[in-house]
Amino acid sequence: MSKLSLNFIFLLALTSCGKKVEDVKNASVINHQDASTSRQLTIDYQHSAFSASQTIIPRNAHFKIPEYFAFSSQALITKPFHIYYNVVSGSSLEFEFKCVYLADNQQQLYQLSRCYNFFESDLGNVVGIDFMLDEGKAILMNSQEANTFHAVIDHQVEWK
Repeated sequence: MSKLSLNFIFLLALTSCGKKVEDVKNASVINHQDASTSRQLTIDYQHSAFSASQTIIPRNAHFKIPEYFAFSSQALITKPFHIYYNVVSGSSLEFEFKCVYLADNQQQLYQLSRCYNFFESDLGNVVGIDFMLDEGKAILMNSQEANTFHAVIDHQVEWK
């Protein structure tokens, strides 16, 4: 399958049910005291229906994919949450790999379900493995969840 058709499928998925996807917004990055030596990249994500958020990667880093992260919501969360890594800036459709998280509403946690490469091949068990973040590319987050929620996503990083 070509990248163009995969891009179209991704765009179609973002615009399901005839709802318009809002522009991709910039997610807040919580800066730790000294970002150059901090071993965490923390993304403060505020979800609203049919939108996506991104943060630009400030410089190269090794990182570990989070097994879970907390969210808060007044309503039941039913849709998966997707995080796309090393998204080519400006495209929002070309990425290196993505991870899918499922909501545990009792504990208010999104838990890692699976990670896939651009060609939808399952990456298997990724817990504890170092992956690369590429400077200038983006981390894109979205869900087709209609209800609003707030999440803080911590990534263990080693800046290069």
